[in-house]
Amino acid sequence: MNFYYYVLSAALTLASLSWPSFLGVWISMEAANLIVLAGFFTNIIPVQRYVGMLGAVLVSGLSSALLFICFLCDQLVWVVLASLSLKVGMFPFLNWVVVVLVNSPWLVFYFLSTVSKISLLYFSFALASLDPRVVGTLFLLTFFFLIFYLVDGLSGFKMLIAISSISTGSLIIVLLSVLGISSAATLLGVYLFFSGALVGVLTKIEPGLIEGSDMLVASFVMLGIPFSVGVFYKLVGSYYACFLSLPLAIFWVVYSCLELVYMGLWLFEKSSVNEIW
Repeated sequence: MNFYYYVLSAALTLASLSWPSFLGVWISMEAANLIVLAGFFTNIIPVQRYVGMLGAVLVSGLSSALLFICFLCDQLVWVVLASLSLKVGMFPFLNWVVVVLVNSPWLVFYFLSTVSKISLLYFSFALASLDPRVVGTLFLLTFFFLIFYLVDGLSGFKMLIAISSISTGSLIIVLLSVLGISSAATLLGVYLFFSGALVGVLTKIEPGLIEGSDMLVASFVMLGIPFSVGVFYKLVGSYYACFLSLPLAIFWVVYSCLELVYMGLWLFEKSSVNEIW
């Protein structure tokens, strides 16, 4: 039954881009987020479901309230930035989003971290009217803390994928603000494929359905050098980051290299050690 909930949520997220009015977009987005909450009630779930669900409700509710304020007053464009920053986990909301994602089942994780970002494209015109320096500053602060998380140590593989989602969402918001919808849509499309493939592999690894040589093949397809799904996704992001300011591009490249190294090490380690992430 949960499968149909996910399909309906994805359909509502896509439909939110086609509504002619802001109110219709807002209703579609919130309905999609609420439907996904049903995924927390699975029979077997190795996470603290109520912590994740409560966090998801709080994040979605506050973000929704900020968007509705913008609907009531068109002059408060900066409120859109605050709402979207909360939704994707940009500074200063990193910990909120990480807690929600880490305590979510894998399919809920994928929808909250990846599919929900489709609705960001609708706000390209609002973000384009903002001062790029403000958006760029939030981006730099976000990536400063993301790099700190990587260097300081992570609590699990799911946390690594969660901060990867935050990094991509932050870059998409900057691209919408500076370069426009086409570049952001391209990066989002690549990330949808990469994240879906990665979550698909992880859902097989977690119960021990992939072992030995199959695990090595899956790791190489996801993160192998010189070409793999993960490397292609990072190259696309780096290509668009080069059109931004030099500090933003440097932070993205440094973070991307660290992220791929961590993912590669943990995936290869998983090929010989069976544990729950």
